[in-house]
Amino acid sequence: MKHRTAITTLPLSPDEERGIRMLKYGIAMGVRLACVIACFFTPGWWILVPAVGAVVLPYVAVVIANVQRTAPGAVERPGGLVRHDDGRWFTADQQEQQRQQGPQGQQGASGEGDRS
Repeated sequence: MKHRTAITTLPLSPDEERGIRMLKYGIAMGVRLACVIACFFTPGWWILVPAVGAVVLPYVAVVIANVQRTAPGAVERPGGLVRHDDGRWFTADQQEQQRQQGPQGQQGASGEGDRS
């Protein structure tokens, strides 16, 4: 069986990623707006709670919106493949597993990672 990179391992397109960041930021700014409005209706020292929310939320919104969804380097690239002596292609992790198994692991190989 040939080894194929699943489409789910690819990162989001820039447009999709930007849309998700804008949604997160918009939600946080909506909460901030609610805090500002609550400042007009909150009596006494309790006004500090929505006021702090209105002041701190812009920073928190930017940090949350800019968090990366996937770790960089999670995509398998052709340069990440290594050719085995018998012509099969492996990722570096698969090659390490083959080395640890030794010769007995190669006899029962199902051909996973085969890319001839």
